[in-house]
Amino acid sequence: MTATDTTGTVTLAGVRVVELGTGSIAPIVGMLLADHGADVVRFGGPPVGALSPQEAFRHRSKRLVASPPTPEEAAVLLGAADLCVAGPGGGIDSERRDTILRENPRLVWLDLPLWDGPAPWGDVESHGLLAAWTGMAARQTSFSGDPVEPVYDLLFSSHAAWAAACAVACLVERERSGFGQRVTVSAAHGMLLPLIGVLSVDADIPDPSTAIGSFGRHPTYTVFECGDGRWLACGALGSKFERAILNVLGIESILDDPRLGGGTASYSAPDVFAWVRSEVAAAFRTRDCDDWVERISAAGIPCGPVGHRDDWLDRPQVAALGERVELAVPGLGTLTMPGTPNHLPSSAGAPVAAPRAVELGEVGWTPRPAPAVTGPAPLRPGPLAGIRILNTGSFVAGPYSGSLMAELGAEVVKLEPTGGDPFRQTGFMYSRGMRSIAIDLASAEGREILDDLAGTCDVVICSLRPGAERKLGLDHETLASRRPDIITTGISGFGEVGPQAGRPGVDMVLQAMSGMMRAQGGDDEPVVNTLAITDFNAAALTCLGAVLALYHRAQTGGGQHIWTSLADVATYTQGAGLVKLDGKPVSTLNGGRDYKGTGCADRYYRVADGWLRVAGRDRDALDPDELIAAGIDVDKELFARDRVAAVASALADLGAKEAADRLARAGLAAVPARRVTEVLRDPLLLASGRIEVRAGEEGTVFTAPGRYAAFGRTALSGHLVTPGAGQHTRALLAELYPAERIEELLRAGVVEAGAPMPQRLGAVYR
Repeated sequence: MTATDTTGTVTLAGVRVVELGTGSIAPIVGMLLADHGADVVRFGGPPVGALSPQEAFRHRSKRLVASPPTPEEAAVLLGAADLCVAGPGGGIDSERRDTILRENPRLVWLDLPLWDGPAPWGDVESHGLLAAWTGMAARQTSFSGDPVEPVYDLLFSSHAAWAAACAVACLVERERSGFGQRVTVSAAHGMLLPLIGVLSVDADIPDPSTAIGSFGRHPTYTVFECGDGRWLACGALGSKFERAILNVLGIESILDDPRLGGGTASYSAPDVFAWVRSEVAAAFRTRDCDDWVERISAAGIPCGPVGHRDDWLDRPQVAALGERVELAVPGLGTLTMPGTPNHLPSSAGAPVAAPRAVELGEVGWTPRPAPAVTGPAPLRPGPLAGIRILNTGSFVAGPYSGSLMAELGAEVVKLEPTGGDPFRQTGFMYSRGMRSIAIDLASAEGREILDDLAGTCDVVICSLRPGAERKLGLDHETLASRRPDIITTGISGFGEVGPQAGRPGVDMVLQAMSGMMRAQGGDDEPVVNTLAITDFNAAALTCLGAVLALYHRAQTGGGQHIWTSLADVATYTQGAGLVKLDGKPVSTLNGGRDYKGTGCADRYYRVADGWLRVAGRDRDALDPDELIAAGIDVDKELFARDRVAAVASALADLGAKEAADRLARAGLAAVPARRVTEVLRDPLLLASGRIEVRAGEEGTVFTAPGRYAAFGRTALSGHLVTPGAGQHTRALLAELYPAERIEELLRAGVVEAGAPMPQRLGAVYR
């Protein structure tokens, strides 16, 4: 990415953003907005000359005012702003915030609190504490079954992408209504997006054992050691690929075993999983990694070698995506960093620039003209109410992006084949909130219906296999010939440019190739993340790209084709962990088998009733005298030799609550590592609606995430329900054709009309 890359109208040109507060989320949100041309002015924090490489990455393209403004100065600046991104400790109380919103009714105010209400860990932002409190760490599979500390700030990356999408959605709505609004995306909201699978469970069953190793719960959608000692990620998920990989490996005869009964449906059964995994692993050890990559790829199954984080930005495909950015930062050096994960070719983002120091008086914003609106601000069911979206995806990222757009109030139509999306039961939670139409796209009549339906849509989301869009007439050129202002958005494995463009890819493979698994596993075996984090973040970033394009369309009247890829997303997700200074990696943090953290003050400790996650201001700084004074009787001699062992011994006989209280007296934050069943019974999460309890089939009860954000005057109400295949076929076709024509299409099997879907969770595959 260079200064010459930008073409056309910059998406957020002229949008003024004030960024306030501490922490990581607000700076990442601000970075995503600045990448697309917003004028982001950041207040507080180190001056430009004292930025760390990670801070310089997050503050790129921003103007930095080192001194926080007084409340009066902030009010003047915000009176001329379009958007305020307010992290914790922003310095503006709720009364003054409400006054600012009244005086500038076009202002969008994005609040990013640490939790709903006071955070259980105080005012410390810590991804480790959040992962412990939300159940993420306890749900990660491992050898011991104990909580695992994530090397990357995965929850933060999802939270920031989603919060940015919510903010831009409010700007889109403002183009119609003339009014801004307040929207809150707390960490309790943000955790719902990546933890949807973890938190969607039968409420009456215990937590599953996680002591199954670091390779996950699927015997062929995982990683394997090959004959040359290298590791390979295999993307064989779904019946088609699960059978195909057995053929490639030469062990298809295991399907004849009574435990499988000729199919792969019982893979998730614990005894079957362990047996199949061992058979497949033994087969992989018979050939070298490169040999297997060639053979498996020839069968059309996504796969790739497990890579190293430090090499990822140097790969030709990553550079072709614009994901390798070099930036000279005065006083620091040359940084190599990730680019922006969203590709908007006809409204390219602003060129990446080094952060620039300014004084408050140099900001130069003049007050906006008073809005030409009359009457009260309108109420709407979501900021995207009135927007129609066609979603063509299967598996995770595609459907989930549509569900997130529905969460923002859009009408989303899920396009399925006759017979239904084959992943719809396993991916039950990823299609919530959409309407469903089932069409036989192999027929000419089916493709004609699709063309007519797409012509009614503002956005079309495609996550089909490479080349399928053009065959079906879903490519941008074809759709734009009918509706010039249409927005098409693509989600692929490796992107639409570069030497690997069009190569199939899935979450498992991109996590592996980008180095995420190796970083988590350290010198031990690579770790398969329980979260399909590149899928989830791809959904959030697809949503962000779509609302950016909708905002651009509101300014210019033009549609465009936009896209992202799992390769882009894997780069974004690792974020500051990939930054290099003068060619040398800045982050050297790696995990290990059943990783518990780094340093004596930033890790998990076993206590009498479970595990406790401790976080200090400095991960290595503990004073034994302060600990003893707080009632934590560390052995000073042992502390001098091994701080971790000394603290572990002192905490081992204390309960989690008592240990956390004593650590707080020593200036350390701590929370218990909660199991998922504990998180689901958190009275505050239940009362706030973050966790919903649903009635399922046959008397079952399951839990599901509630609202992902709290919008001020465009709040969406009610449950998001997963539709049945073709449940809305008749209603959608009634907008296009007379009743007689619809009946003809149904009789001919060109379309199918289905019933509501039984509300039943699918099998866990990670």
